[in-house]
Amino acid sequence: MSDQSTPKDIEYATGATWPVADQASVLREMMKRRNEQREAVARVAVEATATESPDDVEADIKSRSGAMTIAVSGGKGGVGKSNVALNLALALAQLDRQVVLIDANSGHGNADLLCGLNGYWSFEHILTGVRTVEQVLLEGPSGLQILPAADQLCGLGSQQFPPSATDQLRDLELASDVLVIDAGIAANEPIRRMIGSTDCVLLVTSPESTSVADTYATIKHLANTTTDIRIAVNMTRSAEQGQAIFHRIQQTTKSFLDRDISFAGAIPIDRTVVEAVDNRQPFITVAADGAASRCIRQLADDISESVSTIHPDTFFERLTEHLPQRSAA
Repeated sequence: MSDQSTPKDIEYATGATWPVADQASVLREMMKRRNEQREAVARVAVEATATESPDDVEADIKSRSGAMTIAVSGGKGGVGKSNVALNLALALAQLDRQVVLIDANSGHGNADLLCGLNGYWSFEHILTGVRTVEQVLLEGPSGLQILPAADQLCGLGSQQFPPSATDQLRDLELASDVLVIDAGIAANEPIRRMIGSTDCVLLVTSPESTSVADTYATIKHLANTTTDIRIAVNMTRSAEQGQAIFHRIQQTTKSFLDRDISFAGAIPIDRTVVEAVDNRQPFITVAADGAASRCIRQLADDISESVSTIHPDTFFERLTEHLPQRSAA
């Protein structure tokens, strides 16, 4: 198949449409707005710190350059992680944020299909230089940008990360306010290291005892990171059930790991979620007043207001620094 081939077999199988948006123009406009915001922040910082040394001012401005990074993960499949990641990203975009959803779900990426899109180009095409980030990005509802099939992101060491790809991804982050990463199951060390490079991880569990146990096992692996760990209980019968499940996890975590975690919310069973998935549409756009949608919007509000994002570098720089080097063949 040539670089110009259209994967009609995938289109026919899924009923998805082929994206034709000019992604380069979209990204340029995002970067323009983001740069204008950064310049405004820099001016305020300089004015507010007139008595500080130039080095201090520069360090303060630099610390504001990265986007807020949120990983959505869990210890078990089938609990709705990808759906939560997509709808959380859309809820943040609806707060007038520039949001990119990175589909790093190993082997099970489907954020594009949940939006009725079909991303043929993938993260691998960026690494090999066949396509640029702008050409791979898809545009979803509410201006959400989606980077599909990025599961290789968690397995890269800086030796395997081409400088051109690093530069493009850094530019993408600097053009954004929030990166939401669908990290899938935190099943191995590379994925957990990727999660540990983010500001916040939202661990999604269901009320099933096996899911709760796997969530606690995941917390054990992340206990020594500085990442803010939050728990969302999906498919609950009531808010009280979600609270009770979280308290069990919290008590066990505090007793055995001496680690603080927080409650992100309980997302109720909602038939509109199933209908939206069947129709390849985010439930927050087709059932804005549904119970699940209201919970996701509240979750987005809370995260937007409370997650700390002070870093001297970008997420992609932290990621490649934290991942191990591999010897050249």
